[in-house]
Amino acid sequence: MFVEGLKKLFRGRSERDDTSAGSALTARDRDAITADLAFFDSVEKGLGKALARYVLTGADEASVLHVANLLKTTQGDIRTKLHNVFIAVADDWNNKVEREKRHKARERVLFELEGFDPAALYRYLHLHSQFNAQNRAWRFPGSDQSPRWLRTASLLFDTSAPEGRNPLGFLTAPHILEMMEAAELAPSVAPLIDCAFSDKDVPYGDLTQRMLKLPGLADAIAAMPEEATRTIGTLAAGGREVMVSFLGQNGLIDRDRHFFDFAFQMASDGAKTVREAASNALKVADEAKVQAKAEEFLASRKANERLAGVNILAALLRERSLPILDRHGGEEKSNTVLAAIATIRATYAAGSVAGAEAGEGEGDGEAGYLAFDGSFVAAPPPAAKEEPLPADLEEAFRKLLTEANAAARIDYDQTPPGKDWNQRPARPFTPPFDPAIAKHIVAAMRGERLSEAQRREIWKAVDDKSTDNWMRQTRQLLGNGLKAIFSRTDISFHALSRLLFQATDGRHW
Repeated sequence: MFVEGLKKLFRGRSERDDTSAGSALTARDRDAITADLAFFDSVEKGLGKALARYVLTGADEASVLHVANLLKTTQGDIRTKLHNVFIAVADDWNNKVEREKRHKARERVLFELEGFDPAALYRYLHLHSQFNAQNRAWRFPGSDQSPRWLRTASLLFDTSAPEGRNPLGFLTAPHILEMMEAAELAPSVAPLIDCAFSDKDVPYGDLTQRMLKLPGLADAIAAMPEEATRTIGTLAAGGREVMVSFLGQNGLIDRDRHFFDFAFQMASDGAKTVREAASNALKVADEAKVQAKAEEFLASRKANERLAGVNILAALLRERSLPILDRHGGEEKSNTVLAAIATIRATYAAGSVAGAEAGEGEGDGEAGYLAFDGSFVAAPPPAAKEEPLPADLEEAFRKLLTEANAAARIDYDQTPPGKDWNQRPARPFTPPFDPAIAKHIVAAMRGERLSEAQRREIWKAVDDKSTDNWMRQTRQLLGNGLKAIFSRTDISFHALSRLLFQATDGRHW
């Protein structure tokens, strides 16, 4: 069977993989799944037990259809309870014990399984797909060409990953292929690629980067080169750019002729970013083969392929490409290709002149390069070294958030409870900010990558409009305090840009 062949291919790697500790679910794993699904009893008594039987044994399939029908109900309380169970939150948000209990039960299934049962875990994801298809279709990864349960897996793990753990849990390429077989589908790498590069409504961000780190993905793609290249070719420009880079970084271009030819195809792509990515990917492939193929492109009847050949040779051989390009230039008719050759020639000529002048000890020459029309383009001055963040910055943020909490308490005490837009909720007061996140704000300004939960918290802290309408004093104090900090002359524009980049990276909110 095809999957058995793939298992042999992956065996050396997967046996070392921590997510493959056993060939089936352990008793502890089954208890974890049962505990996670038991919360469905809050929707309807006995529903959790029926769903656990379905996931673990395949029996009670009608329970999944029942859940799908409940999701369509107009009764708000049922829909709310189902929503809370599926996303593992408590019905009463203030019930921290229940909230933590549900969250831990879900984490145990996604990230702490000791064994693996493809059929059971396919059914678990199939159950979750009933909710995601109806409630999160606007940000559902992948296209309709991919199975819904796999699209659900991409989203489920992406939005649930605890800090410091493997964000893909039990998902590996071999495991997904086994789950496809359990779902009576032909094992295929097309959905793996499709779910990493979803449709235009979902931006290429953390989800893509996580899926590209899927254990065994490169080997799975290498095992199905024709299907993989055909799928990559259907992606939007951003997906083609990243995937052709992926092929180069994982040494796949030299492993199969399909990948080699595909990289050259992408080198003449209509998108500039894809062409550049392909030229760079080919730099790490077999030089003699790449050079021979690039020179074949120079003889093509298509100008875009000749241009690709010029750029690939320049990227691969650098100044050693000049004799080849000079020979071709005498026969070239396309102004675009001739301009590219002239630019390459002038660039290396300018470098040679600069090197010669430096060797002669004439250090007063202006740095720059010659454009293809012979004009001199001065190089911009080197960027000044960025100063470190001020030592008191974390404490400044901590103090501001503490003062904002105090102002929020005053707003709470002075505002009557009610349901109008300018009234506070009737629940007990809880401070809106955690002063401890000051360290995460400073970490973001240093360029350290934060978890999704941390990014949400810093956005709430640095957005002076994140407070409720009744928190008038809080909003004013927070806004003025942030302006005072962000206008400090000892904080660089780059630090503020890094904070803004992470604080607004909110694809899943």
